[in-house]
Order: sequence, then C-alpha cells, then structure tokens
Amino acid sequence: MTPSEFHVRRATVDDLPVLRQLWQVEQFNFHELERRFTEFQVVASARGELLGALGLHIAAQQGLLHGEAYRQPEHEEALRPHLWERIQSVARNHGLHRLWTREKAPFWRRCGLQPAGDTDLAKLPASFGDRHGEWLTLQLRDAIVSEQSL
Repeated sequence: MTPSEFHVRRATVDDLPVLRQLWQVEQFNFHELERRFTEFQVVASARGELLGALGLHIAAQQGLLHGEAYRQPEHEEALRPHLWERIQSVARNHGLHRLWTREKAPFWRRCGLQPAGDTDLAKLPASFGDRHGEWLTLQLRDAIVSEQSL
C-alpha cells in the first residue's frame, strides 16, 4: 500500500454508514460516536473506500485521540502514520498544548506519547474520562508560552 493509494481527510456525513460498521466491530458505543463524527479523521482509498478512522476530541486546548478503527487490521501499521500526520496538523491549527490517549497500539509510544504521571493526570480535562487506567500523553507546547504569544 503506497501513500498515493489513499488520502486522509475529515469525516463527512457520507462516511457514517462505514464508520458505524467499524465502531461496531471494535465494540465502541457507536450511538455516542455518531453524534461526534466530525471529530474523526478518516483515511480513504483512491476509490473513496474508507479504510480507517481516528477521533480527536478537543477540550481546554488539549486533544483526546480515541475511536481508532480500521477496516482491515493488517493495514493498521501502514495507515496509522498518515492519520498521525493529519492529527498533528489539526492539533497545530487548534493550538493544542497536549494530546492524550488510551489507545493501546505500540505506535503511539513510538510517536512520543508516554505514560501519564500524577502531575500529568492533574491536567486531564474531565470530559476525557476518569483519571484511572492507562493514559498516554504528549506535551505539544508549553501552555504559558502559547498564552503569552496570544
């Protein structure tokens, strides 16, 4: 699979039927996620077939990566870097300070996300969920510096 075979973009309402299928396979709460489908970035084939998706929920200048799902699991490793590139671009455009995830794939640690300590967890927005469990986080920029630049 080569990069020219697909493109990454924001999800549209036309993607909902396939997104629902992906979320059901992953046993996600697809009723909840379909109300938030605009949080999702999708990777599609050149023919327009949706191959995978990753959500980015934004709160308090922080982002939660969630709902990662792929049509064919054997292509996950090839598609993740392209979704990651898109997520980083969206995060920069929104001026996010930090990313969070509970996604388990080793890829996310290779991208620099690290296990969150108590100091990090104190910064976790309440809308992302409770502080218990295995959280990974990545500081993108210093909150004080970005506030001063505003």
